Amino acid sequence: MQLSEISSKYHVLESVIKIIKEKEGITSLFPPQADAVRAGYLDGKNMLLAIPTSAGKTLVSELAALKVVLETRKKVLYLVPLKALAMEKYNDFKEKYEAIGVKTAVSIGNFDGRDQWLSDFDIIVTSVEKADSLLRHKAEWFSDIGLVIADEVHLLDDPSRGPTLEIVLTRINEIASAQVIALSATINNRRELADWLDAVLVESDFRPTVLHEGYAVDGKAVFSGDTRPSFSLPKLSDTLDAVVSKVAGDDKQGIIFVSSKKSAEKVSEDVAKITGKVLSASEKIKLVKLSESILGCGSSPTAQCKRLARVVKGGSAFHHSGLIHGQKALVEDAFRSGILRFISATTTLAYGMNLPCDYVIMRDVKRFYGTRGYDYIPVLEYKQCVGRAGRAKYSKEGSSVIIAKSSDDALEFEKIFINGLPENIYSKLSLEPVLRIHLLSLIATGHVKTVSDLEAFVSKTFYAHQFKDLRELFSKIEAMIDMLSEFGMVKSSDGTLIATPFGLRVAELYVDPLTADLFARAIKKSFVIASDMDSLGTASKDKAVDKADSMGFVSGAKILEAKSKVLNNFSIFNLISQALELRPPVRAKKADVDMLEEVVSSCSKNILVDVPSQWDWERKAFLDSVKTALLFDSWTKENSEEFICKHYSVTPGEFKIKLDNADWLLYSICEFSKLFELGDVYRVVSRLRVQLKNGVSSELLKLVAVKGIGRV
Repeated sequence: MQLSEISSKYHVLESVIKIIKEKEGITSLFPPQADAVRAGYLDGKNMLLAIPTSAGKTLVSELAALKVVLETRKKVLYLVPLKALAMEKYNDFKEKYEAIGVKTAVSIGNFDGRDQWLSDFDIIVTSVEKADSLLRHKAEWFSDIGLVIADEVHLLDDPSRGPTLEIVLTRINEIASAQVIALSATINNRRELADWLDAVLVESDFRPTVLHEGYAVDGKAVFSGDTRPSFSLPKLSDTLDAVVSKVAGDDKQGIIFVSSKKSAEKVSEDVAKITGKVLSASEKIKLVKLSESILGCGSSPTAQCKRLARVVKGGSAFHHSGLIHGQKALVEDAFRSGILRFISATTTLAYGMNLPCDYVIMRDVKRFYGTRGYDYIPVLEYKQCVGRAGRAKYSKEGSSVIIAKSSDDALEFEKIFINGLPENIYSKLSLEPVLRIHLLSLIATGHVKTVSDLEAFVSKTFYAHQFKDLRELFSKIEAMIDMLSEFGMVKSSDGTLIATPFGLRVAELYVDPLTADLFARAIKKSFVIASDMDSLGTASKDKAVDKADSMGFVSGAKILEAKSKVLNNFSIFNLISQALELRPPVRAKKADVDMLEEVVSSCSKNILVDVPSQWDWERKAFLDSVKTALLFDSWTKENSEEFICKHYSVTPGEFKIKLDNADWLLYSICEFSKLFELGDVYRVVSRLRVQLKNGVSSELLKLVAVKGIGRV
């Protein structure tokens, strides 16, 4: 099917088709794209498009979005799972369609606002969590949505993000009755998902570029189904090194997927030793400039930052959640431009990002799963990873290779991953942590008013569609309502469920009710304000203070002794470190235990939560929270980012996420203290937010209030 056929039938898309032809060089549709048009998605039908990566999902969604905007002037909500993907979509829409009057916005931060400014835009790209937050704040423009595009909808199966996506899709369907286009990788139960969405299913195994899937073992790369001839590898003792040497020697690019951040960094160093030998003089000059840019990303170069800067000089890089955003962007852009030959990555690169890649090398197809130990990754995840190879925009074919230690392993990998089917996806809505969060939101926004309303809403979810028998879930819902009532967040009046002012604020702030209850109970306790807020604790045991001070925790100053609790910075840091939102905590190592126990003892009057006894199993988790609190305390003692990353074993990216989450929790405490009219708490925590944001002690608060002055 030619694009001209679409513009002939849908005249409103004529200017859009012209832009696509000029900017993308596209004149015809791939078979699954043509199938989608014939299925009627451009006529307003819901659609689930389940096709392999690089098969053209983006163009399908673009045509639908532009038709809705230009023809109906309704809004388009584009839901994506990752911030990086949101920015990529935003930039793409803005660059191509701003000239024809289509206004695109991206909204991925700040969970406490209606963002009314978004009402002026046509296409709104956002994360699922942000969309949920906007629903909680009753953003009025939601009723103007004509189309919802849910990218990577198979993430409904993800325990942490899936329930939110499920709730958002169910709520929007009730509010706006919008068309839904769901984009998915090939999943096993796609028909079931399409039925839930009341959508036509367009499925295909078509891929515009050929993907050769194989494995490397015993000095050879062998490809399944004879899609391409096997080839011999350089005679090196390590199979991964041999594959990298072959790919680099052929002047190709590759992504190596590994199971951990630590592995990504180590592998990238090893790869740089190989790729560095094939770089031209001009490439080396560009890579030196890239290295300098990476060093200049953060407030001060950390050990990880220096490591990345050193590695990229050899034409290799690592990519994982521990990098700060600027470093990720530099690595991605350098890979797109061809300056970098290899990226060693965790699955942060497996979803959505469009990068040129000739080879995907799966070094690890197993991952550590806590109590399960090491086990195979899902086939769906493997397919997402290898789908990065051979992107239509950059090449005509791609290859993937699983590193195997033996022929038996290779044959097993071929059976499980290369020839295996992706797993079914299942709703995770019944998990209690997410259930209580979303139940409160539904009640607080008035979306449901009775238990019957709640049950009716739940009956429309993917969970209900899959499992039919809802008695167990309804039982959980009743227990959750009782819990929310005990927390003082929900009350019942003549059968009507009403959120209290506290419950409403908890829902708006996007805080777990369990966390909010913990905060409320703590800040309502009887306490006095410390005379030296920056001090660690009562310091009756100087040994503990001295020991902690050696790691940059404290100033060592003594503060007020009192029979009641003494509120200081450590009190608040320890309080927020109990929250689920700050997981995973900074882990207390065996060598830390004695020092942490002494800190707990010396700070007993500053700790606002119940302290588990030394014989309780919760004690270890509590010590983790103490160490996490000390990390924040160390930052406000003006210790460097490099110092903190080294002493607390966190990456710069992890540290940044913890600071952001801590700031949000401190803001939540401020809001709760206003609600409960606790002025002293509000003043203490507001000041602490400024300290944490700027990484300064209280003595410098007046100075950082001056515009342009802060950490360097």
